[in-house]
Amino acid sequence: NGTKISEYLDSLYKKYGYFASANSYFICYEQETIDRIFNKMRFGASPQSDETGRFAHKPLYPTHIGEHKVANVRDLTLGYDTSKKDGVPSLPVSPSAQMITFYLENGCVFTLRTSGTEPKIKYYLEVSAATQEEAESRPRLLSLPCAASSSNPRLTVFNTASL
Repeated sequence: NGTKISEYLDSLYKKYGYFASANSYFICYEQETIDRIFNKMRFGASPQSDETGRFAHKPLYPTHIGEHKVANVRDLTLGYDTSKKDGVPSLPVSPSAQMITFYLENGCVFTLRTSGTEPKIKYYLEVSAATQEEAESRPRLLSLPCAASSSNPRLTVFNTASL
């Protein structure tokens, strides 16, 4: 139709926005430690019984990541999604793999999951914004209130020291 690729790409950015991501991982060889980290994210420091009987413990996910408010949580290990009226995720649930996604009010999406083949806890931070500059700045803004690893400054998105 005579449209240049760059013009078409610009029209897509106008329609859908700009996207940026920050991804990395933590090495953890002990399954017990991995389970403790994910269970503390799910159930808090002092797990309470779940009155609904749906889960062993009442889900008590963090309300904030750093200073950023959590709007919704999807846990594909437990089979729980706070954005759904019935609390059931539309994606497949896998109790044998850890995976929790936090949707933040500022539009960031933060997923933590275990690797199926390596001793890793992986994280993915995804953002979208109206401008490229804003999209690229959001992962950095999210990481500011969290503790950085001295050995790898890219591990700044989530502070696991208290887990």
